[in-house]
Amino acid sequence: MNRAYALLASLILIATPMAGCLSGEDLEELVDDVLGCMDENAANYEENATAELVGDCIYMATTETFIEAMTDMGSIEDMLEESPKAGYSQSISSSEWNQDLGMQMDVEIEDIVMADLDNDSVYVHNSISIAGLLQMEYTHVQVGEVVNVHLLVGGMMVQGEATTGSYQTRDATPNVLEVIAEQAGLFNEGGLFNDGDDDDGDDDDDGDLPEDAVITITISDDMETQTMTMEYNEDDAEVTMTIHIDQNEDLMSMSMESDNGSATSSITYEVMWGDAIVIEVDETLPKTSIPVWLDFAGEDEFVCGTGETIPMDWVDDGYPDCEDGSDESDNHGDDDHGDDDHGDDDHGDDDHHDDGNHISWNSYYDGYCEWEGNDLDGDDNTWWCKISQDDEDWDTWWYYCEHHDSDWYCTDDFGQSEEFEHSANGDEWSGSEDGEDGHDDDGDDDHAFYCSNDGEDYAESMGGILCPEGPGVTPECPNGESCVCIDVDGSCDDGDDDWGYYADDDDGHDDDDGPPSPEDAMNMTDADGDGYMSQDEFVTYWNNENSDAPIDSDQSFLTTEDVEDLIELCDYDVPSDLIDINEMQCFIDNLVGMMPDDENTPSLDDFFNHFDTDGDGHLTATEFIDANDVPDEDQDGVHDMFDMYDNDESGGLDYYEFEPLYDMMVDNDDGDDGDDDGDGMERNDATGFVAENQTLNAPITDFEVHFLSDCEEEYDEEEDQMIQPDLSACTNEFSIPLTGGEAEGVTITYTDHDGDGLVSPGDEMSVEWGDYDGEEIDKMEIYDTYASQYSSESAAMPPVLPGFGAILGALALLGAAIASRRD
Repeated sequence: MNRAYALLASLILIATPMAGCLSGEDLEELVDDVLGCMDENAANYEENATAELVGDCIYMATTETFIEAMTDMGSIEDMLEESPKAGYSQSISSSEWNQDLGMQMDVEIEDIVMADLDNDSVYVHNSISIAGLLQMEYTHVQVGEVVNVHLLVGGMMVQGEATTGSYQTRDATPNVLEVIAEQAGLFNEGGLFNDGDDDDGDDDDDGDLPEDAVITITISDDMETQTMTMEYNEDDAEVTMTIHIDQNEDLMSMSMESDNGSATSSITYEVMWGDAIVIEVDETLPKTSIPVWLDFAGEDEFVCGTGETIPMDWVDDGYPDCEDGSDESDNHGDDDHGDDDHGDDDHGDDDHHDDGNHISWNSYYDGYCEWEGNDLDGDDNTWWCKISQDDEDWDTWWYYCEHHDSDWYCTDDFGQSEEFEHSANGDEWSGSEDGEDGHDDDGDDDHAFYCSNDGEDYAESMGGILCPEGPGVTPECPNGESCVCIDVDGSCDDGDDDWGYYADDDDGHDDDDGPPSPEDAMNMTDADGDGYMSQDEFVTYWNNENSDAPIDSDQSFLTTEDVEDLIELCDYDVPSDLIDINEMQCFIDNLVGMMPDDENTPSLDDFFNHFDTDGDGHLTATEFIDANDVPDEDQDGVHDMFDMYDNDESGGLDYYEFEPLYDMMVDNDDGDDGDDDGDGMERNDATGFVAENQTLNAPITDFEVHFLSDCEEEYDEEEDQMIQPDLSACTNEFSIPLTGGEAEGVTITYTDHDGDGLVSPGDEMSVEWGDYDGEEIDKMEIYDTYASQYSSESAAMPPVLPGFGAILGALALLGAAIASRRD
């Protein structure tokens, strides 16, 4: 630096006499001066300096400057707005003795991101290591359309064999920011230091710093960087924080270390700019397929126009659940419930609208409702309801509810009023079980519905017609006789009259192909009139009605043992081997679910409540074994199965843990609903959409759909899990190009909605099985001809391990706890 001053002085010495600016005396005085910073407060103060130039003095940054540099640290997106080449690396590590596991836990997590927008290049590296348990690394490197992936997965926590390898694939639409958004912070979402707290700008005093903090600020020899070190004690641990800033007072790096004598932890962060960003790919690596994610709607799902799926009972519920609003028609209800959504409700009719006198009711059989029952909601003048009084969480809310017997019936069609606090004793609910709309759907118990003067839409919804004679006139019914008034209010002179007649079938009821109401079922089967249905009474009635297929015959799907199980399942109260009126709906629903070619399944609620014999909300393997009289030799298997689904290791399954086990039992018991008769996949026509998380895109022409046989998953007793088959060992019975086509009677149709010729989000694929009658198909897989590999076997997807989220969550909390000291 002194050489620079001397050079500058020489230039002045030569130039100024020529300009006539300095006299000889001035020149002599200047040459005698010592140039340097003369400010004693500056970091580069020169004690012997007698003259200084502008900018000679460099000052030490304040503590507030360092803290501000750290708190103002932006995201990678912010960095790329400043420069097209930017990146960062961050890591967290900890080491301590885990008392529960009885071992030393050494954990390291690393996250590196580099981007070069000008060259469509990106590098994202994620790794985690838990010594002795887990080692996992995943790196995505991309330059233009060429993509490299490097992966390493191993350790005791990994199910299956360790995996390592490097591969290449392609992306026809490179998008640096999209890759970063999908993969950056894979093990530490949001970044180690970005805890999401807003800076309130009040960091301009030392009051927020630890009282015992010892702060040291230094400057590098070349005066290019400055460093602040802060040491303090917290919770019996020695903590050291180090922050580096550049000449512009921008953050360069930071770290924090903690040591309490038995446990240590460390967090580091470093930014990268310009030439520090180096991204290269290897085009000689072996090829791998790209993963193609297709979202197919299940039987109870609706596919939105964007490709996402939602539960079917959310459709036309008055609330747009799809991003594009495609789940709502123009005729949905107008109720506005704020942020709450009745779409989660599956206990009755969710068609909340007011069409004249058409009232929609929702039923809670053996449920519980309470006026303003949810203290946490804060919304007054509403009823809150639960599926069961013992449930911890409320199901949803309603404006108006009535209580009849042990059941609740609720609606929003009367509007909201504080007067409805006492509606539980009301009589607006008509007692109908079918449409639950304030009218007697099937007419009086002994009559069939014929016509109504309450509008053509309502009449047709009841299976009848608009009365041709109009109000005030008794119509003639199809049986040739004058109709009988069956209006819910008992009067047919108020202009909204319902008319019916005695049906012609043998039992005097309207034959509508649907299951009977509980009242009808009880009347038909309760031979002794005591208000209960016994097993003998049901069997007698059933055999009389089905004389060509009596119970236990080869022609009947029903056995005496089935009837015993149904009665035991639905006999909620003290076991009496009898079904009362409140239990009849359960009996009907589960009987219908057993009928062949019926899509209904037994009720999850009924199964859980029946098996949970002590009513504590947790179903144990012992309760299940006792309820089903499981043989001794099969009981170990039941215990193993329950252990698999007991996620919280509580020794029992709560409602949500039991649900997937219930689904598995029902699926195994239902058999195939498709057109095939074997054990292969169900051959149902289906439509799927390419999911929104389809990051890598490739030409549609690169892919085929293979129909595989000899490809069933198997249970591994040692691993205690289902093992997926090696797809390369399966038999490809036939294939169809993903672009569309037909083979063996099966048709594939692909709709490229955005017209880009690529497999990309929102594209649509449908399969129609037609008259296929070949080998049993176990799997339908997408095959990538570029890599000669199935899409589901692609290496270009970050691996996810069971229980991994909990580990990462705990580590993230550790990082947040340490990093929060910056405030």
